[in-house]
Parts: sequence; structure tokens; C-alpha cells
Amino acid sequence: MLEDSDKVTDAQAARVISLLLKDLQHTVAAGHEFVVKEAAARIRLYSREPTDFEQRVVDDVQQALHDMFVDTAWPACPEHPNHPLWYSDGWWRCDHSGKAVAPLGGLARSDQAHGGGD
Repeated sequence: MLEDSDKVTDAQAARVISLLLKDLQHTVAAGHEFVVKEAAARIRLYSREPTDFEQRVVDDVQQALHDMFVDTAWPACPEHPNHPLWYSDGWWRCDHSGKAVAPLGGLARSDQAHGGGD
């Protein structure tokens, strides 16, 4: 384990958790918050650098949602909905076009995540 001075701060962890939860709330049904909180707590034990912590938490949550079949293309690319966006350098990106779609916490609200739009 890391010394306290080498760890990601409470504020840094809270920021990542909050933004990733916002993306989940906008794109999948509620009920998966535990995935984000568990990943952040576990990864934080061994993280020194906030940017690396952020990337690892996002990757871990995305993989968990795929593995649990919550949404195997989460988050779906708006241009190519059959594949997910991938997170790098602070942005959700389409790996086909290379386009930066949204920063962490900035994914667009999906009607599916909220029971459909009437």
C-alpha cells in the first residue's frame, strides 16, 4: 500500500466518481453505482497519479459493465452505435473516427437510461 502522501486525494477520487456516475445516469438504467464506487475504492489503494487513477477507474467500470452484460457497447458511439466509445486523455472517443465525443461526465442523456421517451 502507498503512504498517505502518495495517494490520490479524497477530492480527486470524488471528482472521478461523480463524473463517471453522471455518465452512467445519462446512459444506462440506475442501479450500477456500486460498480463505480467499488472500482474507485480498490484502484485508489494503489494509485499515485490522479490521471492514471481516472483512466483505470473508467476502464475498470467499462469492462465490468461489458462483462456483466449490462451493456456490451457502453457507452455507445453516437455515430456507430454498435461499438463503444473508449476513454483516453480525459475524453470519450470513437476509435473508428478518432473523434472526441464528450469529456468524462459529459455523455448525452439517453432515452433508454430513463425508461424511454414518450
